[in-house]
Amino acid sequence: MLMIAIALNNADEACPALAIQTDAGRLYGFWRGVQPVVAGERVDVELELARPRRWAELLDSQSTSQTTTAGGEFLRGTVAAAFEDGVAVIQIGEAAIQVEMLGAGPGEDLGREVVLTGDDLEFYPTGA
Repeated sequence: MLMIAIALNNADEACPALAIQTDAGRLYGFWRGVQPVVAGERVDVELELARPRRWAELLDSQSTSQTTTAGGEFLRGTVAAAFEDGVAVIQIGEAAIQVEMLGAGPGEDLGREVVLTGDDLEFYPTGA
């Protein structure tokens, strides 16, 4: 599912660090589009996390009020689904992100609001 956002800075392949403003708040990640994006531009993106997560890495959203870590930003969302192949769907605002999960299944995490690190968050333009 795509996320509609406004680019808050310029980004391209050489300098991909990008902040976007979305209905879920401000997100920080890396632009993975072939064409550059310009500050103020409306972009439709898909979110992707580059590395798998362990279920134990998901923090209860009520347990932290922090928005950043030493390694980057936190993402806040709801565990919408979990599949036998180890993929979880996290709803972030109006968008959903598929996350490869490692370890034991979701247990009581389904439907729970969670926080996970987003230090490897990537933005892929959808062309929409």
